[in-house]
Amino acid sequence: MAEIELYDDLVWVESKITFYGVLEEYYDELFRRCSDATRSQYNSSYNRHILPPLSGRPLEDCELEDFEAIIETIENEKKYSLSTIQHYRYLIRTVVKCAVDKKLCSRDVLFGSIFSLSPSAQVDGEKTKEFVRLRKSLTTKEEFLVCQRLLDSPFQSGQNMGLAIMFALGLRNNEACGLNFGAIRPMESHPECNCLWIYASTSGETNAVKSGGKTWNAPRILPLPDRLYQMLTERKAYLEEKINAGEIWMDYDNGQYTVDDLPIVCQGENYTKRCSSRHLTAAGRQLLREIQVNEDEVAYIDRELQNPNHEIEMGIVEKDPTAYLLRRNLGTHLYILGLSESEIQYFMGHEIEDPYVNRNDFTNEERLYLIKRKMDNRPLLNDAYPYDAVYTVDAEHPVLRFDTAPAVRVRIDEKTAAHIRVQFSTAEPEKELAVSVSSEIKNRLCGSYCLFSAPKEASRTTNILKRYQAAYQRLQKRERW
Repeated sequence: MAEIELYDDLVWVESKITFYGVLEEYYDELFRRCSDATRSQYNSSYNRHILPPLSGRPLEDCELEDFEAIIETIENEKKYSLSTIQHYRYLIRTVVKCAVDKKLCSRDVLFGSIFSLSPSAQVDGEKTKEFVRLRKSLTTKEEFLVCQRLLDSPFQSGQNMGLAIMFALGLRNNEACGLNFGAIRPMESHPECNCLWIYASTSGETNAVKSGGKTWNAPRILPLPDRLYQMLTERKAYLEEKINAGEIWMDYDNGQYTVDDLPIVCQGENYTKRCSSRHLTAAGRQLLREIQVNEDEVAYIDRELQNPNHEIEMGIVEKDPTAYLLRRNLGTHLYILGLSESEIQYFMGHEIEDPYVNRNDFTNEERLYLIKRKMDNRPLLNDAYPYDAVYTVDAEHPVLRFDTAPAVRVRIDEKTAAHIRVQFSTAEPEKELAVSVSSEIKNRLCGSYCLFSAPKEASRTTNILKRYQAAYQRLQKRERW
């Protein structure tokens, strides 16, 4: 930085490098292709607007909101063009990205934000860059990497626990942050099926809890996938051991008396302190960076989410790219798994549009159980799919029902002496059905017939469960996980 001299701010604070420290150390590398005139312009921008608010602060401790506040101050000073504002974002992003790449800063809080867009990119919210389309889901490889990072360890940080719940159940940031371990409850009629009760959320960007969720028809009850439930159970047992050993001091003033009162989504390893949606947003950006989601794609999502018109035009209510991607990724799965429109709207916490269905209808456990059965077919989150097992028809289980199953294996108890009626119906008109009946006992079958039922009306969906799961099975085999 020989040609240009910046003000003498601190380079290191408590063994942590500052924003200025990174700029001072790598100035020539960052702007080696720039002319002296351009460097002088950049230097003025840094000195006047960017460095003063960051003076003496470790870069590691800076959050996205700190950099957004700098931009807001610049915008309020005078009416700059959109490209000029984006130029200031670019100058900030250049230094932060350098610090992360040089491993001087462990967190990339600007990843996938509007700061990531270059000044030459269109930044007018009314003009979307040509051919750019907002992603509606993760790729199978990205999902695989998410599961590797979030669904293997019950001892991970509270933020990662929150992201695991968002990935598996499509919760918004503040909904995940509002959860306590007491929100995990089994069904009364199906005790093997456990649910998460969403009855509280955090307020704004704080960790203060308020009743209800973000939409008018929340709270809601969501069946838990097996792998997530197992991890939550192991984490709860781990915390219970630490409480009994006196290693966790309960916060009685905040109503913490048992492990059920502890937040699932805590701050790091501070098990009694609830995480805020802001912390979960930062962790989500780090996750997207780790699984190598294209930064430009995330940045364009961030830009569109900040456009206030899109909440009305497109029905987008999320303000965080991670929540947007994980929720729409789950929506794609729910559609493939055969959930009805009302079931999907209920599960996602949206307004239920069917005038004959309302949220209270889903307090019926049989209705929730059918949703659970459909969701058991989701890859990566379940170790086995329902139709892979062999089900027995006997006096205790005289009726079996399967929805959207590509194949089912049923065994009839040899003590059962009765006529068995099986009815098949297809989701698609003129779809062929194959039925195989066999007996291990000679002459046991006196006769058999099958009754086929055509759909009452043609479905708008197709059953692709087998191909859907095969894609993930190939991926798991290739990645050896």
